[in-house]
Amino acid sequence: MKMNLIHDCIKLVFVIISLAFCKGALASSKILPIYVSSRGSDKNIGTQKLPMKSITAALKYKRPIKLKRGDVFYESIHDDGCDISAYGNGENPKVCGWKFVPANKGLWVEGKMINGNWIQTCGTHIWRIDLQTLLATGRISGNNLLNNIGLIINTTTKETIGHKCEYLYADDCIDSIRDAQTNTFVNDENDFWQCSKKDNVKFTSEDFQYLYIYCNKDPNQYAYAFSTYGNAITVSNAKVEGVDVEGFGCHGLSCGSNVKIFHCKINHIGGSQLLGYKSWVRYGNGVEFLGPKQNGEVAYNVISYTFDCGSTIQGNCGDSSYAKNIIFHDNLFHNCRQAFEIWWVKNSKTGFYHDVENCAFINNICKDNGHDNGFNSPEVHDTHILTYSIGAKTSLRIKGNKFYGGNGLLTSGYSKLLTFDNNTYYLDEGAILWTDYSGKYKIVYYKNNANAAVKAFEHKVGGSKLKFKLR
Repeated sequence: MKMNLIHDCIKLVFVIISLAFCKGALASSKILPIYVSSRGSDKNIGTQKLPMKSITAALKYKRPIKLKRGDVFYESIHDDGCDISAYGNGENPKVCGWKFVPANKGLWVEGKMINGNWIQTCGTHIWRIDLQTLLATGRISGNNLLNNIGLIINTTTKETIGHKCEYLYADDCIDSIRDAQTNTFVNDENDFWQCSKKDNVKFTSEDFQYLYIYCNKDPNQYAYAFSTYGNAITVSNAKVEGVDVEGFGCHGLSCGSNVKIFHCKINHIGGSQLLGYKSWVRYGNGVEFLGPKQNGEVAYNVISYTFDCGSTIQGNCGDSSYAKNIIFHDNLFHNCRQAFEIWWVKNSKTGFYHDVENCAFINNICKDNGHDNGFNSPEVHDTHILTYSIGAKTSLRIKGNKFYGGNGLLTSGYSKLLTFDNNTYYLDEGAILWTDYSGKYKIVYYKNNANAAVKAFEHKVGGSKLKFKLR
């Protein structure tokens, strides 16, 4: 009996030691986050008391990252595998692309261009600033093409300036047609210009060293913020939650596979010149899935003032892959060119095509999209929803959304191929229910033709799939 008791006690001790070891092993296996604050130092160890300073430096440790609420980080982030969230009290931390230049420093010079040379002279209303000025603050380092500006905020008057032009002077234009994307030249108040290169040419930092603006008043009296080239966050295999982004000339969040974006504010995105493309085009999506990505969820965000669409799935199939399991739900989109865009085509080399699979735009609120959103570049297809190539009836669901106001509801060449159901449109007099890409063919809602317009829309999209309510 005594020996059995001793044996049982030894077994109990071993069980306790084993449990203690397992508990310690589990604790040691827990991945601790790296804390980051704009008031920290990259020489710190990354604890909450000793945070690192830059997100880019923290990403090297391949651990979850916590950003201090209320702080601003002037970086463009490339994240593969590190969840990013917030800690502390206050507003969401912000990843910011703005470059600031002060007033009353004589940074702007009035003049004109003659045979490619800048000549300082009065009375032209064309002003030039050297963006490499040492007086600039904010995002002032990074890619050598950083100064490919997309948007300007006059921080003195709070005015948004967004009409970037392809040409400096009218004489440089192929023709005189004024359009949002092509053949525009500096002509109206606050139009601005940087470079006319196009057709897959190689750009250098010198191409964007200067910015030229048409201004009847001396711009030296104002302080400005310039949005700078790049994406705020390029992310794959990670979750970004409670982090705001603004002031980037390319995209807000450029997403790969296995991405979740929750509770973020994405604002003032896009407008930079697309480099190396065959024609004059500008960047600008709030959240983008480009190419055959999969497993994305974008929810509970506020996305606003984007040069292009607030959210998008676009690109072409891979050799045998396609976009699947990407859902946008319960977001607020306002003052974007479009709230959502789908553009999905076959592989140009192999000819492989597969429709997107289990992708959806559902239960979102969309307000005042398609209007001039500060960039002063409206186009005829700027409506809440834009769909390009659809090879067959798509499985992408556009369902349960509420649309308020805006320039119009739907731009699509193949409306009957959409899976479009149970949406509500609180529309204004003169709203476009449907238009094609050219704007030549469209269905417009007026009170005196309400029934005919609704029936025409229902015929265009293949049945009764929308509730209309006049605001």
